[in-house]
Amino acid sequence: MTRRRFWLVINKEGNMVTARQEPRLVLISLTCEGDTLTLSAAYTKDLRLPIKTPTTNAVHKCRVQGLEIEGRDCGEAAAHWITNFLKTQPYRLVHFEPHMQPRNSHQIEDPFRPTDQIPYSDASPFLILSEASLADLNSRLEKKVKATNFRPNIIISGCGVYAEDSWNELLIGDVELKRVMACSRCILTTVDPDTGVMSRKEPLETLKRTDGHKSGRERPRLPDINHGSEAKRCQEQPLRSPALRQDAGSRTAFPLPGSPIPRAVLLRECEFSAGRPVLNSYGPQAQRGLCLGDTARSTVEAGLLA
Repeated sequence: MTRRRFWLVINKEGNMVTARQEPRLVLISLTCEGDTLTLSAAYTKDLRLPIKTPTTNAVHKCRVQGLEIEGRDCGEAAAHWITNFLKTQPYRLVHFEPHMQPRNSHQIEDPFRPTDQIPYSDASPFLILSEASLADLNSRLEKKVKATNFRPNIIISGCGVYAEDSWNELLIGDVELKRVMACSRCILTTVDPDTGVMSRKEPLETLKRTDGHKSGRERPRLPDINHGSEAKRCQEQPLRSPALRQDAGSRTAFPLPGSPIPRAVLLRECEFSAGRPVLNSYGPQAQRGLCLGDTARSTVEAGLLA
């Protein structure tokens, strides 16, 4: 099921290109059957290529999530097919081969082990989503979204809403998978999988307003911190959490060494558990929450800034 993640679209500089940059990429389907790779898209003739790319084809130095990785060029026919479909700029298709050096997931996201390796996926080869969680989100959306908005390759049925957030291990047949982390909310979720149009709004706007992995309660709307009265209040009110410290005379709070608190988070009201804040996502670079069990509400006047 992860075989398709061994192919990558790149631009002329060798940088990865995904539906975050080219939303119509979601309209392309890739299938592997026997020794043949097939690219398909509506109103476009299928392109069939050999899965084993000729060794005479060039090997490109590519960049995925800022890390270098190799890929063998799939040829002019593939490049023409993708470029002609997207109609924006020249692109090429490359293939990751078994002898090539994969990327290290730990260099992308800290929770992964130093031994975890992947080719072209963002950080992990597997992404799961439950039907119950999707149904709960859709109950709050005017226009429903599909599982394909989230690009999972494993969909779970028969569990409770957001039950997957609490699973540490998943057994499928005799294959045991270990949960590493929650997936960040991404602009790709706003791409309509049927039209290839990116709205940049839903379902992210609804996810930002709710607890997401919890009950769907509305989050408080938080004002942006600034250099005026908010900064003065931060200086006058020391932080109440032992997991945080605040520089003298500064408006910025930092996690203590070893604290799992993400940066780029605006803290105005925050829940605490065992002396540590339970943060939700505020700010462009903080897109996942941190849940630490039973909580008691407290108030912090401070900002964790990128």
